[in-house]
Amino acid sequence: EFRQVCPPHLLQALTWHHVQDRISGHLVDSASFVLEWQSRTTYHACHFLHETIRLWWVLILEASTEELRRLFEWCTSYAAMPKTPWKFQIRLLDDTERCPSVNLCMTDDTTAANHGVKMPTLYL
Repeated sequence: EFRQVCPPHLLQALTWHHVQDRISGHLVDSASFVLEWQSRTTYHACHFLHETIRLWWVLILEASTEELRRLFEWCTSYAAMPKTPWKFQIRLLDDTERCPSVNLCMTDDTTAANHGVKMPTLYL
């Protein structure tokens, strides 16, 4: 069990989020976090300069550290920036009545096997 291998002085300072961050990814400052997220993002039916996409990234850039963490987790299911390969995709939908949604089951493999790199997709 974790409590048996972790020194007592570390247990007192750790929160669940600290443990989760250490297990699932690396911590970086907010600006670096957003830059890495953007660098792993591809776009479908739109481009980086599209007004809706620019508004999305402004929202992300202006988010507090906690809001950024929560938005990233909602969009990707990752609690922190993964150290393993991952991608992110934004698909622009022409439907003003639709709320943003996420598909967490996508990969970059379009075949029926679906064995590629995980690529959560945000539908705006």
